[in-house]
Amino acid sequence: MKNFVLVAVLLSVGMLSFAQDAKQETKYRRSSLYTIMLPDEKLTGEQKELVSEAFLTKVFPDKYNNHCLSERILDLTQIKAIEVTDDEIKAAEAAGAKRAKKGLGGMLGGLGKKAVAQNGDGKQEDNSDAAYVAKLQKYFKEQKTAQKLIAKWLGGDETKPSKAQPYNPALIEERGLQTLSKEELDRAKSEAGGEAALIASAMDDLLPKTFVMVNRYAYLSAEEIMAYVTAAASAVGGGYAALGGAVLGSVLKGYFVKTNTYLFQLDLDKDKIMVLGEKYREDISGLYDDDSYQLKYVGKTWDYAPAALKLSINEDALKKLISRATVRATDDAIAKLQAKYPDFKTLATLHQDGKQLFAFVGMKEGVKKGDKFEVLQKYINKQGKEEFKVVKTIKVEKDGLWDNREGAGEVIEGAASAKEEKDANAALKYTKLGTSKDFLEGSLIRQVK
Repeated sequence: MKNFVLVAVLLSVGMLSFAQDAKQETKYRRSSLYTIMLPDEKLTGEQKELVSEAFLTKVFPDKYNNHCLSERILDLTQIKAIEVTDDEIKAAEAAGAKRAKKGLGGMLGGLGKKAVAQNGDGKQEDNSDAAYVAKLQKYFKEQKTAQKLIAKWLGGDETKPSKAQPYNPALIEERGLQTLSKEELDRAKSEAGGEAALIASAMDDLLPKTFVMVNRYAYLSAEEIMAYVTAAASAVGGGYAALGGAVLGSVLKGYFVKTNTYLFQLDLDKDKIMVLGEKYREDISGLYDDDSYQLKYVGKTWDYAPAALKLSINEDALKKLISRATVRATDDAIAKLQAKYPDFKTLATLHQDGKQLFAFVGMKEGVKKGDKFEVLQKYINKQGKEEFKVVKTIKVEKDGLWDNREGAGEVIEGAASAKEEKDANAALKYTKLGTSKDFLEGSLIRQVK
């Protein structure tokens, strides 16, 4: 029977109070993320400036470790100029198709090629999602992006050192060992065979969960959004085309910020990480030219949010709406990626006041009325690996959904109000998750599919 160390980050009953301004968040080994903006040709002038500012200052999700490199905004012209073969495009298309969601919702993530084909562009493959993925992969390879991300883990920076540079595990210790209490750390060191073994186990946990997310933003009219949907629906036939036109035609007006989001991940497994540790233990300078380490394509999604709905809207309100729409469209796209790809999914801390359970998650993270969550207790196994045990299932209680999206509760002239907003409350400070007689404060929760 496994001996395991239960998470010890629990607050005493006497400290529990809604009057507290903040609750202590349980520490765990989070995924790491590098976010990149790729402005579409439809994003220009002041719109581009507003979206760029929102991207750089507001859209990084707070439940990931920030693993960003210095280059955050790519030049679309430079990316489009990269030459890729038909085989490379087909490979990217096949990789995306492996996990594509069926039905109309799944089609909407792959509109690029279909929509361009409807417009009669003779080079439709150059603007397809698959072509963008293939070009981005080649760009990452040329720029040594994977090597730079790994070097950051091992104590290096983005520039290849001119002399030997020893491996430094400080970042791995910070994100992998400092999530443990002193008692957990002491016991884990003993069970895993010492601190070096524990660091190696943390590397196995952390490095493969390093992601790169590229957001391609555009500022589109409602008619253009509907054209995308109609093109995708028409490609399948049946009642989808009529459904898309009838439903969206009744709700879409004005202008929107749309984001196509592409997700990549360091292509690492335990064997590759072991070789990495052995090969560059004394000097990491050779890593920067090691092409055996690359990024793999995970998948894509898209979303949009209203940026203007009235022609008479004033300039200040329009700026606020564009900024808010950028953040909301990005948050929604991230939530969709988390729902589709389990490795990208984040955890949250469960809090308790008396019997009331709650968490600081809400509509921003894609939580909906009636959603269920697993309650998890963290433990470190004998190999020093972080694992979780499901102890309970809870759900969002009636009238307990928190609207924590960008600008929630702020009334802006011309802004849209979606149906789901009626199910949420911006005045709440958390999402209520029912009640329990058990003491669960400090446990972690994971949304059930």
